[in-house]
Amino acid sequence: DQRVLRMAGDEKVYLTQAVEMARDGRWFVQTLADEPSYFKGPMHYLLVRAGMIVFGNHLIAGVWMNCALALLAGLAMYRLGRKRWNDKSGMLLGLATALNVGVFSHALISQMEVEVTAFYAFAMAALGMARRKADFKYDLMFWLSAGLAGWIKSPLHSVLLATGGLFYWALTGQL
Repeated sequence: DQRVLRMAGDEKVYLTQAVEMARDGRWFVQTLADEPSYFKGPMHYLLVRAGMIVFGNHLIAGVWMNCALALLAGLAMYRLGRKRWNDKSGMLLGLATALNVGVFSHALISQMEVEVTAFYAFAMAALGMARRKADFKYDLMFWLSAGLAGWIKSPLHSVLLATGGLFYWALTGQL
């Protein structure tokens, strides 16, 4: 069984943890060199493990989620721009989100930046599309995005998104 693993940056740590979790049959116990390692949230490792099940031991197993999430983030921002302004604004906002240099450069390596960026985009789109106090669909989308952002990299991301959302709702009179 030959594993393909690039040896640059944090990617080797994240993929090694996912491989150890798969080897030990664990979904939530993160280890590195067989020692518990909980410096990052579990979502990235779960997505890499799912990629390993679907794609086997190939590089695509570690990056498939970045490509999918970059596309979904672009679509979320497109919908926001289209709903708030017009089709051209939506297209520009969506393309700027999905194809910006940071997202594009990180989409091809197994790191968490694209995942965090995508969930920030989902949260911002939900805030921007909720136009009434009783628009629970977008409120739910916001809170799910904020909560899952903490599962990706750090609970601090959930706190930042939640605080930003509360501040936005207070400023717009929706709170």
